[in-house]
Amino acid sequence: MLHRRGSPHPPGLREQARELRWAGLSYSEIINKLGGAVPLATMQSWVLDGLFETKL
Repeated sequence: MLHRRGSPHPPGLREQARELRWAGLSYSEIINKLGGAVPLATMQSWVLDGLFETKL
């Protein structure tokens, strides 16, 4: 089982990234909209987590 640490990112940033991705923005566009504060790998994992949660 994976144990995740608390996120160093502001609350709501994950949801904002998911909403932007669902709206059709590219990963680089999302990172720019979020102010460059989130590494690409982190943002991708947030978006993929949300994708799989909605399909279950």
